[in-house]
Amino acid sequence: MTAAVHGSSTMHTNGPIANIIDTSSSNFANFDGSGASAPWWVRFEVNEAAMGLKIDPRDGNAAHSPKKLKIYCLPEVTTPTSDAAATAVLDQTIASAWDAATQFTFGSMCTGKAIEVSFVESHDGNAPNIQLIQLFPPFTG
Repeated sequence: MTAAVHGSSTMHTNGPIANIIDTSSSNFANFDGSGASAPWWVRFEVNEAAMGLKIDPRDGNAAHSPKKLKIYCLPEVTTPTSDAAATAVLDQTIASAWDAATQFTFGSMCTGKAIEVSFVESHDGNAPNIQLIQLFPPFTG
């Protein structure tokens, strides 16, 4: 499934948001930009329905990992998450710090044109570094 980054919260120069969809293991997206504070977010423009995603927070510091995340399905890339047309497809709190790729399945299929991933809180309060986010389509078969 292909997705393009449409926007994000302020990023640190050593980890631009474009890195979040780069499958290279040598880079990451650093949400600790100038003045950045929670929630940290990234919005993807998608070209097909999505049923979930995989987040890989590996930066060598599990304490920076997301503790609470919300994922929204949006009808258009410009739709704000506060709009009635925005649908929260996942609202999850992760009990323990984590540093391995983890798959999250949405509560319902997202058929909109955009998906926003919002890191509401991290385990230590610092902005997360995310190596990779991969969206996945509905299961078939």
